[in-house]
Amino acid sequence: MRSRLTLTGILFLLAFAAHAQTENSMATGTNNNQPAPTALVARNNKYSISAGLGYYLPVLAEKNVSYSQAEYSPEFGLGFSYFVSLDYALTPDLYAGVGFNGSYGKARFIKNAIINGEQINGYLKAGALENTNLLLNITYAPARNGLQPYAKLGAGFFISELELGDIPLRLTNNVESELFPDYKSSGLGIVPEIGLKYKQFALSAAYAMPFKKLTGEKVSEPGAYTSTGTIKSYSLQINLSYRTSIFKN
Repeated sequence: MRSRLTLTGILFLLAFAAHAQTENSMATGTNNNQPAPTALVARNNKYSISAGLGYYLPVLAEKNVSYSQAEYSPEFGLGFSYFVSLDYALTPDLYAGVGFNGSYGKARFIKNAIINGEQINGYLKAGALENTNLLLNITYAPARNGLQPYAKLGAGFFISELELGDIPLRLTNNVESELFPDYKSSGLGIVPEIGLKYKQFALSAAYAMPFKKLTGEKVSEPGAYTSTGTIKSYSLQINLSYRTSIFKN
């Protein structure tokens, strides 16, 4: 998780530095300090990179998830989303690109469980929801001044994990154990997105929809709970991003 956020930050800073350098070059001109012609600016403006962060709200669709001696009752904390995208302008209004989109949030899932014959009142230690999406993107943004609406559709490979929470160590002889197995999945999915741009900044709403359901891992530990049923992990994201052109002469 930390490595993906670090990569997002590094790419964002590199893009911002490249943007500042090229903007300075264009402001001073490349020949005798004359401004670059408009046509040249447009031709060298095809590649862009964007990065952003936002709010993540999990939306779970469960089917037959239950435990004989514990309650499954999700309660979500604050989550956040993050993404990076590299795009190429096919036309002034249409862009194609690649990128990744992720989300992470703390959550509590299991309460009033019986472990080794002892009742635990309340929730287990907090678990988490984590989603990573590797995407191919297509964006339509009508070229105009001021506020610019846009629509994007991403499609690609989704990796999702739902961690139900940890058992108190005092109940397992101070040995970490996974008596409630994680739910995991990997497969295809889509991320539709709509938003508004103003200059280099954008505010958008995206909804990540995997095609594959999460299923519980098999655990052979004595006393482990069987993870019944399936879960689909959708994510609503409200993102703020910054976009800059790259590879300009």
